[in-house]
Amino acid sequence: MRLLRKDSQHEMSLLHPCTGVRRSINNTYYCNKRCQDKDWERHKHECRKLHERKKLHRAACLLQEIMYHIRMQAAPPLFRGIHADGSTIYLNGYRHLRDQTTKLLEPFPIPYDANRSEGEKQNFEAALVYMGCLETMVYLEEWVNAIFTGNNYHIKEANVRIANPVIKFIGRYPSGETVEMPVGYHNLYKVTYKNGETWAIDPSGAQFGFFNPLTPWHNYIAARTVSGADTYPLGVIQSNAYDGCITQPVRVIVAQTVQNVWFVRCLAQKLPQLEGRYGGNLANVLRGTDSVFEEQKEEFLGMLDDCIKASMEELYSDEMMAKMNEIIEEQLEKNKANPDSQVRMEEVMQFMSERF
Repeated sequence: MRLLRKDSQHEMSLLHPCTGVRRSINNTYYCNKRCQDKDWERHKHECRKLHERKKLHRAACLLQEIMYHIRMQAAPPLFRGIHADGSTIYLNGYRHLRDQTTKLLEPFPIPYDANRSEGEKQNFEAALVYMGCLETMVYLEEWVNAIFTGNNYHIKEANVRIANPVIKFIGRYPSGETVEMPVGYHNLYKVTYKNGETWAIDPSGAQFGFFNPLTPWHNYIAARTVSGADTYPLGVIQSNAYDGCITQPVRVIVAQTVQNVWFVRCLAQKLPQLEGRYGGNLANVLRGTDSVFEEQKEEFLGMLDDCIKASMEELYSDEMMAKMNEIIEEQLEKNKANPDSQVRMEEVMQFMSERF
């Protein structure tokens, strides 16, 4: 019996891989099926553990793709193009949301191009989820619940302060002036498996150059954060994400809050339709061989695109816009009459002036 790790492409081609851990962190190869059967008693424990890691990696990649696809059709209109110079990405035509008046979610301004080089692809992904970590927590909660239903994982939301980002953003205003964008707090998921392993799932980490959505938790904290993490039960960040925003006496802030919340509702209503395609359990997308998983993932993402498009059409229909505007104006009147909201607004403006 020969138990081997990856050595050379030629040697690998002559070996029989364990399909349970193929494309996992540690592939295992055998001379033939008989050798594999003889080693099963020893290998089965490692195999099951690595199989779970592989499944978790698929889930992390799927969540990352869901966020990417949402942002492609529903992104805040912050800039009009990008230009990369090494690890620095310039956001051309940068503008504050306060300059916007009606639709605060738009298609991403840069079209997807499958023929991009690997570096261009990474720059695109980084810009796609720029300032998107809070939206990730808000938009993905329903999908996280659906994907991990019935699995042996405990999911928590986490808040960290980022250190050592690989990518730096600089906003370039239409006037030509530039401003270096600050790096601050970031949200992601902490996943604990029943055997005690802990992992970080970071669907929007590409904005810092963290492109792999799955990392051992302790490695993530040690290498990428300033001082550890605060963790919360799943759903807490979504529930509290816009508490401070909805009470601001500024129309664009209130409008952004209302539109984001209503978009989440519109999209969540489509989730049962997608689950029905997979036997009522979205986790079924993760099953099968690598090729089957890729096929199912692409099929799912295609249907998701249709759901996002329908949700955006609902959100910005004349009827929905009229309802949202009525809510926005009512909320603004309350905010302007509340002295506390003025104090909070001054605190926000002070925060912004110190960082921009």
